[in-house]
Amino acid sequence: MEETIIGRSKSIEQLRKQIARVARSSTDVLIVGELGVGKGIVARRIHSDQFGDTNGRHPFLSVNASVVDDRELEAVLFGFEKGVPGMPPTTKRGLFELAENGSVLIEEVEDASFRNQMKILDFIRDRLTKRMGREEGRTVNARVILTVKRSPEDLILAHKIYEDLAAKLNHFESITVLPLRERPDDIPVLVKHFVNEISKDLGIMDVAIDINAIDVLVRHPWKENLRELKAVIDKSILFSEGG
Repeated sequence: MEETIIGRSKSIEQLRKQIARVARSSTDVLIVGELGVGKGIVARRIHSDQFGDTNGRHPFLSVNASVVDDRELEAVLFGFEKGVPGMPPTTKRGLFELAENGSVLIEEVEDASFRNQMKILDFIRDRLTKRMGREEGRTVNARVILTVKRSPEDLILAHKIYEDLAAKLNHFESITVLPLRERPDDIPVLVKHFVNEISKDLGIMDVAIDINAIDVLVRHPWKENLRELKAVIDKSILFSEGG
């Protein structure tokens, strides 16, 4: 599914240009931005622009380090052999292994343990992935896209990122996605987009947006950015009367 970057601000125009530039290479990518700004959308757009419609020949696989525990994250990324304690009684390939000729997105990598951050760094360095419970590894050609909520420098000060990984990130293509409060010109466009999207899903026609409501939305701080804005629009449509 193609991801669309919605907005009309100068920062969004610059973001589109950055995505187009990054998509022309195969360099690993770091996407920096607060919770809910759409870092995953940017990652998918990069992948889509790089490979186009290839009928699955270039897979895009992702995991969010903030929603899985330490051992599960290792299993998801690297896979495991049958008989590994604590794992299902089967053999399973990890995302790195499955992403041959494609991309692996690891969201909020700073929420992974330092142990797993070290393992991710090892893969970035040599592109060798080894399943849990297996001695030999496999070399994989896959692009790595990482997202973080703050700059690597801030994360080091907060003791949230392994310093060697932070140093490696200096060699990544870096893209910063600004929060909504710093690009208010995008909010009316996003509101219209979400209204159309949600109305279509709910089968509700002719939804109108009060101009005063737009003014309130533009001035709101949106701590969770797109995620929060969409939730508010969704709730507003559900509880609106007469469109």
